[in-house]
Amino acid sequence: MIFSVFSLTSASAGLEDTAVLCVEAFTVGGEFILMPSLVEIPAGGTSTVSDLLNDYMGRSEINFGYGAGSTLNNFAVPRTGLLTLNNAISNVLTAGSTGVSNNGWLSVNDFAKDSEWILIVNNKATAEAPDVYRPKNGDIIRIAFSVYGNGADLALSKTNMPAASTVSEPLFPETNRDTLYTLMAKHYAASDFSVDYYIIETAANLNSSQGDINRAEDFLRADINDDFDDIENPGSDIEDNEPGQINPNPGNPTPPSSTPPPTNPPPANSGNPPPQSTPKQTNAVDRIPPANSAESGASLLGAVPLIGVLGVLIFLFRRKK
Repeated sequence: MIFSVFSLTSASAGLEDTAVLCVEAFTVGGEFILMPSLVEIPAGGTSTVSDLLNDYMGRSEINFGYGAGSTLNNFAVPRTGLLTLNNAISNVLTAGSTGVSNNGWLSVNDFAKDSEWILIVNNKATAEAPDVYRPKNGDIIRIAFSVYGNGADLALSKTNMPAASTVSEPLFPETNRDTLYTLMAKHYAASDFSVDYYIIETAANLNSSQGDINRAEDFLRADINDDFDDIENPGSDIEDNEPGQINPNPGNPTPPSSTPPPTNPPPANSGNPPPQSTPKQTNAVDRIPPANSAESGASLLGAVPLIGVLGVLIFLFRRKK
């Protein structure tokens, strides 16, 4: 819930020899220091888990013990001050929590005098050290920080806990998370999409049941299918809409408009845009309402007699003078 530092997409899905690799800090309130990642196993079969960690995380992020067969000492972790021991673990520790000894690192003997990093391969703790175990194609490799019972707090079954465990019963529900981690790793390797936080939270919760893990797997499968469907079929979220209209609620038809249609809709215009009316430019003459032809003729005929009378009167007036 505090950090997810690394996520690797270096290995492609087409490589023959790959393994899933991750580093967990669930017991102290962290998530993944290294997210489940699909990593290439170099040809030759001589590489160890320590080699893969160095190659994919960097030597500056890890400190190993000295000598062949040594255990991991610590991993670089940001904001170590925010790490908090799981309540269930805190309740069973007899000596109490000691916290982090070296700021910026999560180390053996932090939080408890017997805390350590446990190597888990295919959901079973192994006694082999990281610099001894040679990964095989398809391995699910987990490096998990244990605080209680030498691995009794990692949600493994009683038979899958480390042989050196000092507690006979696991503290948390037994789960197998290998399928979920594989889906997460392949999802990261095949695309740039991030995994939904619900998936990470479920994986990092030591109290998750196998049913919780299975539901997270189903959720991730559906999420992956949706992501790739969007890539292969752009616009696939358009449903029950006019062409070019994107449904804001994918999977549901677009709700009908609240505006009722007109009682007598105008006739269709055969797909052509409606004609646009252009305002007529007028001058002073244009603004005079024109007379119709009948009215114009009557006015002209009425004016002829009047002109004749005026002409006679003017003629007589001049003769009299």
